[in-house]
Amino acid sequence: ISGLSEAEEAQICILRNVFSLWSTHHQKMVVLVDKMLKTQIIECSAVANWIFSKDMMAEFTKAYVWEMLNLTIRYCRARISADFQNVVCLLIMALYLTSDLRNVF
Repeated sequence: ISGLSEAEEAQICILRNVFSLWSTHHQKMVVLVDKMLKTQIIECSAVANWIFSKDMMAEFTKAYVWEMLNLTIRYCRARISADFQNVVCLLIMALYLTSDLRNVF
């Protein structure tokens, strides 16, 4: 599935199809979106664009939709934080390797 979902439109198509299958089982939708985010089958932007699409207008006021959006935002924040920490570590290593700090330690 992950090979099929490289483009955002393909990811939204996956979300539409999951919704068409599980639209009466809201908790299952939340769990599936969470799993697809964690396994990187879909990206945060695809979930947000799908939730705010015309297809989901009828569902917009339902709590499970906001739960999916909330978990998407939390996942995205955690991923950005981890990426930022990795960048900082790489910058520190680069500074260490290119400076006289090597002689200090």
